[in-house]
Order: sequence, then structure tokens, then C-alpha cells
Amino acid sequence: MAGIAENIAADAAAAVVESLADRAMQELHYLCCYNRYVEDFEYQKEHLKAKRETIRKDIKEAQERNENLIESEVQLWLNRADALINEDTNEKNKWFGLVPNCWWQHNRGKNLEDKKQKIKALIENCNFTCVARSTGHPGIELYSIQNFLQLKDRKLQFEELAEALKNDKKFVIGLHGLGGTGKTTMAIEVGKQVAESKAFDKVVFSVVSKDANLKKIQGKIAKQLNLPLKEETDESERAQELWKRIAGGGEKVLLILDDVWEKLSLQAIGIPLGHHGKSCSMLLTTRDWKVCKDMGCHETIELEVLNEQDAVDLFLSYVGQSIDDSSNDFKNVALDIVKECGRLPVAIVAMARALNSRPLIEWMHGLERLRNSQSIHDVNEDLKEAYNSLRLSYDYLKNEEARKIFLLCSLFPEDYEIPIELLTRIAIGMGLCGGADKYSRARSYFTPIINVLMDSCLLLKAENRAVKMHDLVREVALWIGNELVQAIMDPNKMPKENIQYSSWNTNEFPSHFDGRKLEVLLLRTSTVDFPDGIFEGMENLKFLALNWSGYDMSRDPLFQSHPSLTNVRSLAIKGFELGDTSFLVKLKCLKSLELNDCSMIELSKEIRELEMLRLLEIVHCSIKRNNSLEVIGSCLQLEELYFAVNYICDHTCEAPAQISTFPKLKRFHIKRRIGYTVDFSVSGYFDAKELRENFSNEIFKFLATRAEVLKLGGEYSNRGWTNVVPDILPVKDDKMEDILIWLCLESMNGIKCLICTERLRSGVALFSKLVKLKLTKMDVRELCCGPYPVNFLKQLEKLRLFECNNLEGSLFDGRLELCNLKSIYLFHCSMAGLFHPFTAQSLKQLEKLHVDYCCGLKYIVTQPTEDDDPNQKSHDSMFPKLKSLYVSYCPELEFIFPIYFCKDLPLLESMEIVYCEKLEYIFGRYSDERDLHQMGKEAILQSLEKLKISGGPNFINLYTECYLPCPDSDKVQKSSPSINVEDSTSSLSRGRLCCFWPKSNASTIHLPSTSMNHNKAMMVKYVVDRAHGPFTPPFYPYTLLRRMEIYGFSGFKYLFTLSIASSLKLLEILAVGSCDTLEHIVRDKQDDYDHMNVNSIFPNLQEVEVYDCNDLEYLFPAFYSKDFKDLESLSIRGVEKLTHVFGKCQADRNHNVHIDLNLPALKRLSLRRIPNIVSICAQNYSIKELYLEDISLDRSPQFPSETLIEAIPPLEGKGKPLYDLQELPEFKKPKSYMRFQNLSTLTIKGCKQLKFIFSASTSRTLQKLRKLEVKACEELVSIIEDQENNKNSMAPHQVLFPELRTIQVGDCKSMEYLFSISSSKLRRLLYVDIEDTPQLGEVFRWKPGVGQKLVMEDVLPRLHIIRLVNLPTLHTICQGIDFHTLKFRRVRECPAISLSPAYDRYEEVRNFIRDDEDASYLEEEIWRWECEAQRERLEAFREGYTEHKQNRSLPNLSEIEVRGITTRYWKCLNNAPTE
Repeated sequence: MAGIAENIAADAAAAVVESLADRAMQELHYLCCYNRYVEDFEYQKEHLKAKRETIRKDIKEAQERNENLIESEVQLWLNRADALINEDTNEKNKWFGLVPNCWWQHNRGKNLEDKKQKIKALIENCNFTCVARSTGHPGIELYSIQNFLQLKDRKLQFEELAEALKNDKKFVIGLHGLGGTGKTTMAIEVGKQVAESKAFDKVVFSVVSKDANLKKIQGKIAKQLNLPLKEETDESERAQELWKRIAGGGEKVLLILDDVWEKLSLQAIGIPLGHHGKSCSMLLTTRDWKVCKDMGCHETIELEVLNEQDAVDLFLSYVGQSIDDSSNDFKNVALDIVKECGRLPVAIVAMARALNSRPLIEWMHGLERLRNSQSIHDVNEDLKEAYNSLRLSYDYLKNEEARKIFLLCSLFPEDYEIPIELLTRIAIGMGLCGGADKYSRARSYFTPIINVLMDSCLLLKAENRAVKMHDLVREVALWIGNELVQAIMDPNKMPKENIQYSSWNTNEFPSHFDGRKLEVLLLRTSTVDFPDGIFEGMENLKFLALNWSGYDMSRDPLFQSHPSLTNVRSLAIKGFELGDTSFLVKLKCLKSLELNDCSMIELSKEIRELEMLRLLEIVHCSIKRNNSLEVIGSCLQLEELYFAVNYICDHTCEAPAQISTFPKLKRFHIKRRIGYTVDFSVSGYFDAKELRENFSNEIFKFLATRAEVLKLGGEYSNRGWTNVVPDILPVKDDKMEDILIWLCLESMNGIKCLICTERLRSGVALFSKLVKLKLTKMDVRELCCGPYPVNFLKQLEKLRLFECNNLEGSLFDGRLELCNLKSIYLFHCSMAGLFHPFTAQSLKQLEKLHVDYCCGLKYIVTQPTEDDDPNQKSHDSMFPKLKSLYVSYCPELEFIFPIYFCKDLPLLESMEIVYCEKLEYIFGRYSDERDLHQMGKEAILQSLEKLKISGGPNFINLYTECYLPCPDSDKVQKSSPSINVEDSTSSLSRGRLCCFWPKSNASTIHLPSTSMNHNKAMMVKYVVDRAHGPFTPPFYPYTLLRRMEIYGFSGFKYLFTLSIASSLKLLEILAVGSCDTLEHIVRDKQDDYDHMNVNSIFPNLQEVEVYDCNDLEYLFPAFYSKDFKDLESLSIRGVEKLTHVFGKCQADRNHNVHIDLNLPALKRLSLRRIPNIVSICAQNYSIKELYLEDISLDRSPQFPSETLIEAIPPLEGKGKPLYDLQELPEFKKPKSYMRFQNLSTLTIKGCKQLKFIFSASTSRTLQKLRKLEVKACEELVSIIEDQENNKNSMAPHQVLFPELRTIQVGDCKSMEYLFSISSSKLRRLLYVDIEDTPQLGEVFRWKPGVGQKLVMEDVLPRLHIIRLVNLPTLHTICQGIDFHTLKFRRVRECPAISLSPAYDRYEEVRNFIRDDEDASYLEEEIWRWECEAQRERLEAFREGYTEHKQNRSLPNLSEIEVRGITTRYWKCLNNAPTE
């Protein structure tokens, strides 16, 4: 035994010694072989540099596609790569500068070996599927040319153009010059500058082109204005929408219209220029100065060709030569070249790109070719040099395939954005991508072809993965390919024969056409007589695109005679009736087949016989028999399938057969639902939510695992799956093809979690690339069952959860990095919390948080648990980019965020909290926290622009109790009962959240000892009390707040202190409602503790709305409201105790002088249901000039005036001080007056003591009044006071109310007539509606003997519609005028008048008012009229029907129609037969 023990010990010792020896040798190796470690590191570093350069190029290409947001993992990779590449290995460390430092050399070698391994790991993990993403819809920056070279010759014109655009008196600026001079570039860069300088709020760019398409222009403009326009609406309706958006959007818009060829109707497009509030200016570019003149340009600027020096500089900058360092030989040749290019920028750039990095000898050869070029005919003399230089750029293309693609691009219309996907398919169809058998390999061959053309500037990049041609380059391409290419844009032009590439936009076809040489044909037509025979003899045709451009689908089946198109490799058909598709089987060479917006009986089963078919696209098609995917399943040769948004007409109830075979697709889009456009940047899109096809589980999982976008539900809801991973997306050998970027699940009740990791080893990456996640009506209990996998949801940007009512605990209950999440929308979900504090702090990109109807939600940020590591490092802040917060109907929520993070919302712009019953604070404390937070002096919510708190019966304050920064303690203690000054020897603990507090702040604040009397540390304790208002303390003014809405508060006497009200300098909109205890909006005394000297409040206020605040005495203290210079709208309703809008406050005790209030911008005044209001202003106050446009008075009986003019300030110095209806003899009349010239709408309701609305003199000033409505005014005698001896009587037929369109009067018990028209005319009155006015004897009074005989055409020339209901004493409308000529008359319960009703159906009336611009807004009133008439018809019919039923005889439908009852109403009657 002893021997055995000795052997074991010896072996163990030997092993230890060997291990130690190996370790020692390794350590010695770092020292002795130091140079080899340096060499190895440098070798690997070169590989890393190459990889970094590749990724940078990928990023640059993405940025040119407006994908500017670099993926976080890519940025992290680049940062790490940069750090390793910047490692300097030349550094030496020697003792005394002589002997190598062995210790340093050993550590350095070891360090380099470690970094070499890191380089290898980086190289292995650099295969990113996506390097950057779009940042949203692009603006003018999309069109901006990077590194725009401001040439000396252009600077003056650039500045001149910029200054012209900033001139408010110049709304239309023209920029004209030859094609290719850089007009578009100049316009774009100027637009970019004025946008950056905020001279314009929005800059919109749209290309017009020679064949201007108004609908396309409108769509382009609307898209950049974020205005949705329905495609089916006509141009006039779209123009109206655009006009409203631009004129009423509150933004100053610059519209750049590029490449205008002839005069455009701006009104037809929907462009309001500066005459409408300076809301829009326009810059147009054109080749023709006459266009500038025709468009009424206020200033025109000509862009000429470059001078010689600038032309040379431009050439050298693009050719790869330094402007300053180039030799004279190069510069001399460059000068000659630019001269030959006509000093035209577009030609110079193209020529420079062709000669880029070439030796001087090749420059000279190029110059010689330019000089010896053939003479050019039929070209503008000024453009001949440009044509020659662009031709030479084309000749320099070494890639023959690139030359062909260049010529092919000229087939498309001018400025057309050509999808790269379309060019790819054309190239593959033509065989330009080699003899690749695989479609995916052929795609890879096309990429360098298109890059050659873009690098040479012969093609330009456009948005949405497209390219375009400069219009001059396109003209040159057509000129170069004159014998090969023909683009017919004129429908009346006939096609040429013996050409290779052609595009036809025509309805006229030749009886005979020789197309033997034709290889590409793009045909667009709307003729119903499409001749099949036109394709006869086109044996060489390889790509054929047929596009029906009519309003409806072509009715005649295409290819009825089965033409011989045997060599066609790519066929694209759009908008045709195909009928039987078996003709496709004859196209044996077909590689790609596209069917869009077509109709067919079925997809022929014989299509499987097309052995070369690799791509099949069927989108937006109508298919009568539902076997398409089953047929496709047998086409095993397919590589790409796009089957989306097709309408299947087969309504049989038979369950579809299971699809058990399917091609091994490389790219696919499979979707049934509407509203989808194929995004070719996504390689796999699988939406199974509405698929009726029954895929086997094997095929289903094949498609699901290869999809980048996966949407599940519907027929695939109940297959026994309990999770997505691994049940649907399997994990094999602890690996999964993690390519999913968008996941959408709906009504899959069996799914309990997205991922179950309980049986997976750690380190597996799942959903690491997911960008969008949407769950609807799911029974999931949690997102992940088990530990979170590696990088779980790390790339997630959008999260949407709808009606997930089984979620338990916290949504993210562990430590999770969600560093890319931008928006969260939660609706009807059951979780109790959202984020663990660590996860909340990782949300560095979160911009929008929307939580709605989450009835169980208690915390947005959950309370840390005891298990959380207090030493865990934290991030610096929470939600640093949050801009919008919306929380509604969360009754268990007591506060929104922990108060510890109140300063961590630097970018929050909008906060809306709606109906959260238990909510007490925005920033609160957890229930078991004892210590108060110490507030700093940092600004809180400094970016907040909109604040809405509604339905908060328990709301107390924005902040819970806390310690404030210490001001002068003596004054504070005396001034405010809510603030206590304390000294303390204790520490302020941050409680259990200390581990998540920013590192810059200590977790505990230690206060000095109380023995230090002179430097005693004082803390101001803020005690929350509702009596002091919800927005105290005033130490954190909300300086950017523009909109505030407060509804449903309880227990508050006031909302703002004077200091806070005065600090809201940008507040524009204030709305307050249903605050039952509110007495004042602003407390009417100064706040002593913050030493603010307040002179005015809300200096930028524009709109005020107050309703249902019964204890409110007045809106604002008049003393502090002297200058509401921007107030436009004032609306008050349902405020019982209100006596004044602007009332007296404590500051008035020291003043006894008359003060004017300034309301110059007030346009709309609405006072409704205010029974105790006696005046707008309190005693000693009145209002300066008013220019009201809309007045509404409703049930305000304390206005004791006889005319409305006495209820508001005096006009022309006549009458009392009308904003104070009391007798005030000691005050002088105000110096300024009420002006009615802008009044357009007047509504008066419930003013019982009002006898007249206007005096005769006042009525003549109402030049813009369009609508007058008077209801329930019991004492009202007439609208205009009739002055018998008026010295200023009107001349015969003088115009009265020149813009008045409608008059509506109802329930006016004392009214005898509206007004007299004996000596005036109502030239635009269209509609009169009077009801329930028992004393009305006549509508318009006419006095015999005054004026001449009245004629309808003279007095009421446009009156078409009149409605008279329940007017028992009415005997005439207007004496002397026959009203039987009115087409639309509704007369009911008017026994004293002999006027019969006459009207057509609602549709006819509606057509009339739609045709009349002035009457267009009456549609709602006419609809109400029609409903009333229809009810009467139904009542009459019921009576007749009952009678018929008793007699057992029923009327037939024709009899019903005669009575005026439509079949629809007839069938809706109870027990009425339907046949």
C-alpha cells in the first residue's frame, strides 16, 4: 500500500512539475519570441483592416439608401476593431535607454498574443446581415449630394438664391439654365441650408419632368409632408387635402419643383403660396427662362456653365487629383478637356470618372478623341460638347454588359426611378449575368455591373433601392443608341423596326412589324383591341413586359392565339385578363414569370414542366380556383417565389389538401392579406395568418425557419405548439438559424411563451436580430420561460402587445439589454410591471412609450429585489431619448416613474396621462421607502412641450415629498407652509435603488455636523399639499411647454402659482375641464419664496378652453393678463359661478386706474352655458381693438343688452363700454373699438334678453360674415335693429352681408322678421332655415313705397334652398317675390303660407352643393334635412302599410318607389316582405 501511495504521490508531483515547467516555458516564450508575436499580430491586423474596410463600404452604401442608423453590434465591432488596429507595436522600452526591459517585453508579448486572439474572434464574427437601418422618412437630405463642392463661380449665385428664398415678399423663385449646369444640385443644397438654418420648417423636393404627372407630384409632396393621400381619390380632392395641409399646418414650407418644362397650375396641385399666411414658398428649376416668366417668378437666377478655373477644379476633384498638388501638365490637359466638355458640370464629372486614376497619356488620348468626335446633328449647339464628353464616358466603359444596361435604362421615362430589382431581372433575362444556373448566383453577377455605372456617374442612386438617369444623360443614351434603342412616350408615335431595345407607350399598333432583332420590349397600353399578332416573328425576344394602363383590367384574354415567344426568358404581365394560363407551358426558356394585377381561371398545373423557371411572382391577382400553392409546390425547380395579396374566388367549403412537397426556395414572400408591397430587400417573408393552404409541418417549419419576417395565426393556431422556440423554430445541436427580424403572432392560444430555454444550454443566441415584435390576442404568460438567451431582443426596435391578458409578473422581470428599443405599445395587457430597473436603464434609444388599458399595471419600473447586486454598475440615466409618453386607463398605477430618475428625461416632449384612478404623482416613491429624495438644481422635464393629465381624482402633484435645493432658509420657512427647513446629522439614503443611481452621484449624502453652526447644512423639505396646486414647487419651470390639458382634477383650489404661470413663456394651448373645486387657474398673489417679480402670465398663449369648472370665479387675473397679444381662440362653457373672463385679484387693491387689455389676435369667442357672466372684464378694465371672426353666445342670460353690439366693445364710438355692462359713470369710454370686418361665423343661443343682434350701421360693416345661427333667444325681435329715421340709409339694392351663405333661426318666440331688405340685396345667400318661431310673419321685410319693385334675381340671386318648419303665423317670405321657383323647398306646419314643398332626393341636392364652391360645406345640413324627410316618408308608409295589411293587399316595389320610399328603407321595416 505504501508503494502505491508513493507512486501516486510521485506521479502527482511529476504532473505538477510538468505543468509548472510548461507554464514557465510559455511565459519564457513571451520574452524570447517577442518579435514573432509582433509579426503575428501585425499579420492578423492587416486582415482586420481589410474586413473593416469592407464593412465601412457596406455602411456607406446603406447610408446612400438613407439607412443612416448603424446597427449597435456593427458599431461595437468597429470600435473594437479600431482599438486593435490603432495598437502601436513599434513602441520600445529599455532600461536606461540601452538594455531591453525584459519584464515589459514579457508582458507586451503576452498582451499581443491575447489581442491577436481577439482579432481572430472579430474576423470570425463580422458576417452581419444588416449594417444599418433607416432612420425614418427622408427629407431634403436624401437628395443632398455628399461633400457638395461650392465652386467659386457658384458661391455668389448660391448666396443670392438663399437670400431670395428668405425674403418674405418673394414667394416664387426661378433657377434656369442649360441641362447639366447643376440646377438640381444648387436647388437641393440651398434647400438643405435654409432647412438647417430654420428659415423654413419643412423643405419638400419633387421632380416634375417633361411629361408632368400631377397625381405623382401630389403624392411625392404629400409623402414628405407625412400626409396620407388615398390612391383612388382624384386630383382635385388630393389638391384640396394638400392645400389644407400646407396652408393650415402651421409650418413654413419651401417647395422645390425640379425640371419644370411648362407652366403648371399650382392650384391644381394644391400649392398655396405666400398670400395664405406666408405658409409656402416655391423654388423651381427649368431649362427655359420663359417658364419662369409664365410661372410668375418674383426673381429669376440664371445658372451658366462654369468658368475655366472652376471647371478644372471640378474635374480634378473627381478624377482623383489634388487641386493644389497637380502638375501643370495635368492641369493643362484638364483645361483642354473641360473646354471640350463645354464647361458643363454633368459632362465634366462623367469624363473625370472615366479617366479616374489613369495616367497622363490616357488623358491626352481622351482629349484627342473628344476633338476628333464625329459631327453631331439635331442637337442644341450649346450641348454638343456635353454630348461628346458623355459619349466618351460611355466608350470608356470596359464592361460590355454595363454598356447594354446603360442603354436599357434610357427606355424608362425621364426622371423615372428604376428599381434595381427590375434591372436585375432584365439583365438575367438577357443573359448578361453569365451562364449561371442558379438565380442567386446570377444576382451576384449583376451587382458589379450596376456599380460600374453608378461609379461613373452615368446612373444616380435614388431612394427605395432604385437608380435614375440625369435627363441630359438619358438624352445622350438615346442619341448613342439611336440604331439600337427606341423609347416611345408619345401614344401617337409608331415604333421603329430593326432595333434591339424598345419601350412602347401606345394604343396604336402597326398592322405589320418586323421585330426579328428585338430583345427587350416594354409595352404599356390601354387599348381594348390588343393584337396578339404583334409578337409574331420576335424569335429573339428575351424580356417582355406588358402593362395595362386603363382604368379597369383588360377584358379580353391575352395570348389567345398562343404566339411564338419561345425564346422569352423573362415575362412580366400587369393588368391583363389571362383566362387559361396553359399557354405559358410553351415558353420553355422562361426563367422568371411575373403576374401582377391579373385575372386567371387557375395557375396551370403544366407550369411544372418549365424546367428553367427559377422565379415566379404572382401578386394582386384574381384566381378563380384555389390550387395555386399546390401547383407551385410541385415546381421543385423554383428558387424564388413571390405569392402575395391574391384574391381567390373559390368559395367551396372543402378543406384544402395538404401540401407535402415544396421547392427549396432561396427567396420567398408568401402572404394573403391586402395592403402589402413586396420589399425585395427581405429575402424571406412568410405570413400564414390568413392562408387557407394546408402546409405539412415539415414544409411549414422549412418556410418559418428561413423567414426574416414571420407572421403566424389563423389556420396554424392549433397545432399543439406551446412556444415558438423550439416547437416551431427548432434548435439543433444547440444552434438555430437566427435570422428573424420581424415576428407577429395572433390568436395562437396554445403558445404560452415565445422561447423556452429550460432545456437549452447557455450561450445559445435566440431572437438576437429581431427588430419588430407584435403579439395580438395571445395567451402568453411570459416572453421567455427560463434564463434569457444570449443577446435576447438586443436589436429589438418596436414592441407591440395587444390583448395579452395572461401575462404574469413583470414583462421584463430580469436583467435584459434592450439598447435599440425605440417604441413600445401595450394595449389590454395584464402584467403588473414593465421593466426591471436595470432593463429600464438599458433603454437608451426608447422614444415612445404607450400603455393603454393595462388594468393590473402597478409599476412601469419595478422595485429592485433583495437579490439585486448593490455593487452592480449602472448606466448614467433612464430613458434619455424618450420623447412621447402616453399612459391611459391603468387604475392600479400610483406613480409613473421613481422620483430618483426625475431628471433623466431630457428629451421628453409629450406626456399624456389619462384616467389612472389611483395615480397620485408623476414621480413617486415605492410604498416601503422611508427616505426622501434630495432634488438637485438640474432642470426637470426641460424639453416638455405637451402635458395632459385627465381623469385623475387622486392626483396630488408632479413630485412626491422630497428635499429641495436650499434657498434663503428664513424666507422659505416664513413664506410657504409646504416647505420646511431642517438641519440634520443623518444621511439621505437612496434606499434600495441605490445600486441603480448614476455613478456621478453618491448613494448616500452625508451632511455636516450640527456643531458647525456657521456652516450648518440646511435642507428644504417640500411637503405635498393639494391646496398648493399640482405644479409646485416652482424651482423647475417647464420652459418649453406649448400645450397643457388638465381634466378631472379634484381637491385643487388653483393650478398655477403666478411664478409658474409667468415662466410658461411658450405655452400656446391651455385646456381645463371638469375640475369641480377649482376657484382660480392662477393663484392671484405673488410667491414670496422664489422672489419673482411677476408682471404678466402666459405671454404666448393662443388658445384657451375651459369647461365644467363650476367653482371658477374668473379665468385669469386681469392685472397679469394685459398683453395676450397672440390669443386667437377663447372658449368657455358650463362654468356656473364665472362672472368675468378677466377678474380682479389682490394686485388691484393698489391700483385705481383704467387699464386696457390687449387682445389684437382674438378671432374666435365662444361663451356657452355661463349663467352668471356679466362681462368679459372686471371693473376698471376694458379691451382694445378686436377683430373677431367667429362669435358664439349660448345661454348667458345675464347679458342685459338690447343688441349684441352692447355686449361687446363699442364701434365707432357709439354706445356704452360694452365689455362692462354695469352702469359705470365715473369711467371714461375706452379709446379703442370692436371691429366686425373679419367676422365670418356668428352663433347666438339662449341669450334671452337680446332684442336685436346688430344695429343698422353695424350690419354694413359685416363684409365677411358667412354663417349666422340664432337659437332660443326669447326676446329677439329681429336680427338688425330697424331704424325708422336712419340718416345713413342704404342706396337701392346696396349689398347687405356680401358673403353671407346661410341663416339658421330656431326657437325665437318674439321674432317678427329677420331683417329688412327693402333697399339692399343678399347676393350670396344660399340657404335659409327657420323653425319653431311662432310670431314670425315674414322672413324678409319689405316696405311698400320704399325702393323699386323687388325681383328675385336682384335681391336673392343665389338663394336655392329654404326650410320652414312650425311657423304658424308666417304669411310670406318676402312680399313681391315668387319663391315657387326655388328648386329645393321644405315647408311643414306653416298653415298661413301658400308655398308647397319641393325637393329632390339627397343625392341631387348633394350634387348641387358639391358643384357650388360656396355651398360645399352645407352637406351636413342637407343630410339632416334628408333624414327628416325620410322619416316622414316612413311614417306615411307605415300608415299605408297598416291599411294595406288590414285589407290583405301589399304594395309592390314600384308603388313604393312612387311614394318616394327607397327599396332599402322598405326592406328594413318590421315584417315587411323582401320580395
